[in-house]
Amino acid sequence: MPVSDAWPTYERYSERNNDDAVNDEEPGQELDSSWRDELLLHIAMARKAAHKYQEDAKLNFKEGACTKKVKLPHLNATAEAEFWKGSKNIFYGTSFDSDEVLLSDFLQKSFNHTKIQDSDSIPRDISKEKKEAIVKKLRPMMPCNRRQFWLNLPVTAVPELTIDEDDPYKEE
Repeated sequence: MPVSDAWPTYERYSERNNDDAVNDEEPGQELDSSWRDELLLHIAMARKAAHKYQEDAKLNFKEGACTKKVKLPHLNATAEAEFWKGSKNIFYGTSFDSDEVLLSDFLQKSFNHTKIQDSDSIPRDISKEKKEAIVKKLRPMMPCNRRQFWLNLPVTAVPELTIDEDDPYKEE
């Protein structure tokens, strides 16, 4: 796009500066008034644009973070997704046919991924009485795939540490 002659640019200023309008032998000599006015107008417009940008930045960036919402894809629009350990990003594709991979943050910035707790590796057992009561009452209503879980659930001889004296649903 060609630059209009009416708009002052650095190139035009530089060309004018190299002409006879400024004499290198006489320091302090200024440009003629038309070029000077154009340059001052250009500087004023640049300052105004910078001031407007700073005002917009104060509104859109609080504490150095952008407050505008990032539009993430819907789950049904995602064809494949990949997560990397230690990363807050999701790498996803919206089509199985293309190799285009998109990147997006899916965790909050305040999430500390270094403090993920280990899950309990020791299975929690229940007392023999509880297991027998559950199997006796619910076995007729249980689907086949759940029945095996309750029949194979390990029992413990250690009593539970929960206090259920005031439990209104407890049978006596």
